[in-house]
Amino acid sequence: MAADRPSDAEVSTVLPLSAEETAAQAEAIAAALKKQADWDEKNNKAIGSIKLRLSPAIRQKVLGMTSAKEIWTTLKKTYGKPGVSAVYTDFKRATSIIIPNDANPSAAVELIRMHFDRVSAAGIPTDPDSTSPNTSITQITNFLII
Repeated sequence: MAADRPSDAEVSTVLPLSAEETAAQAEAIAAALKKQADWDEKNNKAIGSIKLRLSPAIRQKVLGMTSAKEIWTTLKKTYGKPGVSAVYTDFKRATSIIIPNDANPSAAVELIRMHFDRVSAAGIPTDPDSTSPNTSITQITNFLII
């Protein structure tokens, strides 16, 4: 047997744990298990809350996911950007704002700018590039600022 082991191998001697060390280790394990149980409970509640607000078709897509963060990330990635109708609604609201003749126009201009910022955030370009004419949506709103 001694020939099977290299000559420089050391034999490890592990001493048994004392009663205090065993108790401390048991406490640490119990605390970790409690922490995990608390996290599991909160995760399950979050999953339930999210799934209650989903349509049945979307709920099927997240059926096998086991953490609320995983579900939330998937939903945000899939549905996080506004759709065409939301972008059109923001554009329509921006173009239908009436600037009053007898009042300070800054509030109306800020509303227009806010709606165009939402359109820009959706990925619709509002500034000119080399292929578009010299007029851009943001230049129009900048022109309105007096």
